[in-house]
Parts: sequence; C-alpha cells; structure tokens
Amino acid sequence: MNVKPLQFKIRSITAMRVGSIDISSKTSITSFSIPEALALKDLIAAKSFPVTFVLTVDAMNPNAGTNGLKSVPLTLEDLQWRLLIDSRPTITGGLDRPLEIAGNNGTTSIPLTVSMDLMKTFGDRDLQSLVNLACALGGAKGSTASVAVDALPTVRSPLGKLSSDKRIMIVDAEFRGK
Repeated sequence: MNVKPLQFKIRSITAMRVGSIDISSKTSITSFSIPEALALKDLIAAKSFPVTFVLTVDAMNPNAGTNGLKSVPLTLEDLQWRLLIDSRPTITGGLDRPLEIAGNNGTTSIPLTVSMDLMKTFGDRDLQSLVNLACALGGAKGSTASVAVDALPTVRSPLGKLSSDKRIMIVDAEFRGK
C-alpha cells in the first residue's frame, strides 16, 4: 500500500489585534480613531508592536480508496512550524493535540494562535509601515500572500509512523506536501 503524504495550504488570518485594538475592519492608518492612533503611537514609543491573530492552515489527505480498498485516514501527530512574514522568520510553534484527517481528500482546518511582537522582526519600520503591514495581514482587505509557514509534520497512518526530516513550505496559493 502506497500512502501519500498530507498536503497543506494557508487558508486565512483572522481575529487580528494590535495591542488591544481589533484591526479586522481597518485598511490603513487613516482607519484608526484618534484614541486608537495615540495607543499605536504609545506602543511604538515603548518599542513594542504586539499582535495576536489566528493563522488557519488546512491539511488535506489525498489518500482515496481505489480498487476496492478503503481510504486511508492519517493522524497529524505534530506540526513543528515557523512563521515567515515578508520572507522574514518570526516565531515558532507546534500542535496542541493530534488531529485525524479523513481520506478521500478530507480536509481539516488547523488554527494556529499567534502572539508576537512585530517590532522584534520589523523594528526597522516606522509606525505607518507597521500598521500597514498589520492591516495587510489581518485588516479589512487582509491577505495571506506575504505569509508562509515552514513546517515539519509528524504523521501516523494505520501502517505506522510516516517519518520525514524534510520540511515543507506552506503557502496560500496551493496545497503542498513535499
């Protein structure tokens, strides 16, 4: 039996906050109220630009039942990941718990809760640039085009562990598994 690896794709960024400010309806620095703009200015003065958001990654199991065989469910035991924004490495994480992904192109969404300080990675940028970056990621017109996840999945099949030391780059344009 030949078991194909899981495939991954970035689905979305949601629940984006800068400090205590929800920016899901913001498009640029001009979208912020005066009190919000002052709070952003205070963050920069403190050399901090904390953001939180949920990055959702979809995992697809391409193992379909053929020739009378049943489809093969796979269990994603772990997903060691590193988030890249504008090709810059930011933070790392892993799964909270194993997830089963059904066969026949079954897809499971994996919410990765991200909490980081953009100032640590993008400290060379000014307030407007940091706000524009945050809005580009999780604002009203947010996009995951500038985001990638460098990941190392650990997968188990009914036949045992499918080990690989090969990392994969997860992007939003397509499902990838190798």
